[in-house]
Amino acid sequence: MLKHLDDPSPHDYPADFRTRVQDRARSLRSRRRIAAVSATVLVIVALSAGGLYARALSRIDDVDRLTVAGTGEPVTEARTVLVAGIDGDLGGPVRTDTLLVVRLEGGRASVLSIPRDLVIPAPGRGEPLRANSIAADHGYDGLLQALDDALGVDVDNVVEIDFGGFARLVDLVGGIDVQLAAPVRDQMSGLAIEHAGCHRLDGSQALALARSRLLQHSSDGRWRTDPTGDLGRIARQPVLLTAGLQALTRTRPDPLTADRLAGWLVDHAAVDKTLDNQELLAVLRAVMDLAPADVSFTTLPVEDHTLDNGAAVLRATDDASQAIENWQLAETSTASSQGDLITPCNLDQPEPPTSVTVGEPAPALAGSSLLGGEFDLSKQRGRHVVIALMASWCVPCIEDLPLLVEFAESRPDAAMVSVALGDDASVVTDLFEAAGGSWALLDDADGALTERLGFNGVPAYVIVEPGGTIAGTVFGSISTEQLEELTR
Repeated sequence: MLKHLDDPSPHDYPADFRTRVQDRARSLRSRRRIAAVSATVLVIVALSAGGLYARALSRIDDVDRLTVAGTGEPVTEARTVLVAGIDGDLGGPVRTDTLLVVRLEGGRASVLSIPRDLVIPAPGRGEPLRANSIAADHGYDGLLQALDDALGVDVDNVVEIDFGGFARLVDLVGGIDVQLAAPVRDQMSGLAIEHAGCHRLDGSQALALARSRLLQHSSDGRWRTDPTGDLGRIARQPVLLTAGLQALTRTRPDPLTADRLAGWLVDHAAVDKTLDNQELLAVLRAVMDLAPADVSFTTLPVEDHTLDNGAAVLRATDDASQAIENWQLAETSTASSQGDLITPCNLDQPEPPTSVTVGEPAPALAGSSLLGGEFDLSKQRGRHVVIALMASWCVPCIEDLPLLVEFAESRPDAAMVSVALGDDASVVTDLFEAAGGSWALLDDADGALTERLGFNGVPAYVIVEPGGTIAGTVFGSISTEQLEELTR
């Protein structure tokens, strides 16, 4: 399904991106965004708002149903759900690409990742087969039996989601946010992110990251390939899930999206027949109530193995039983991958080390504005100056622009200057003007200005007092309250 791609090209913004930025500038209230990685989470959030419960129940009637032997036993405490990401059509031959076993109990969730190349005895014959081959040859009936026999993992219900739906959902809700310590790419999956920092991924980017098995990151100008392959891909699953949960806790959905989200569930998911509508809604609500701290992640410990026919596979190590026990106990783990190369965005994180110090003189900052004219910080004495470090590829930066425009209009006594880090001058200028920006915009293509101000990521802000000293710094998105406090 995936084709080899040439070297990544710069991100191509969708046709309506400029319009969306302008809409955001006209109304700060429109900045509310929904973002999540799980279909079930997003649907229940939207559909449970207001009086939409009946609508949800009605639409769920149309969700595809699977007949799976071994499911449907009464659930008294914990509910265990196999979530299968498939590379194919719903209800067709089972071609699993991702296998997650989610255990819900007492307001917590524990997620066990099963490598698709894990070999376990096939049901009945005992012949060792890959987990995805068992699913293909024996269906979910055989896969559930094999997981129980080999690992002691007893599954109550099955949810099937297609990968085309994953990309569609991410686009539908506005993207998911991840933090990159370095540029990354995968020429096979199509992943291409050229800058470090917090990025909001669209559907194609999120899918490319989720499916990446040949991930590369740039260090010192050289591309280095992650040697972990499919295990590296599995290690990134918690990052995507946690990023979605973080977005869920700080946003509220627009109930008007209910029909679209319900339609997405109908088009792109299937559940086993034993999970009736009321139970499905209960599961969705349980997921909706989860915070990132309520979710733990466990990857089954495996090692390389070669079958008699020469096939390279993975088999569980002696530590597997302990890992499964940890999963059942919902012990916490951190969602990061490749040594913190990829993590969920955290715009509330402490500021990084900076060379500017509150109370000390601000560094020199001068240059030609991309909008015309010159800017010189030293000539702004007598009033506060807000220095905004930004980039067109940084979605939080673009989302901050309407707030900055409103501040500039309400505070003509303060000066503004934006510094565009590592950007295409024409692209950032278009976006800046579309949002209503009219102050000086300096081009920092090589990052020298940003480094001089002590930061290595965006968005970031430096506030300079009328006397030319540093009043404060903010790393991440800024609020009106912070701006007012630092420019008093």
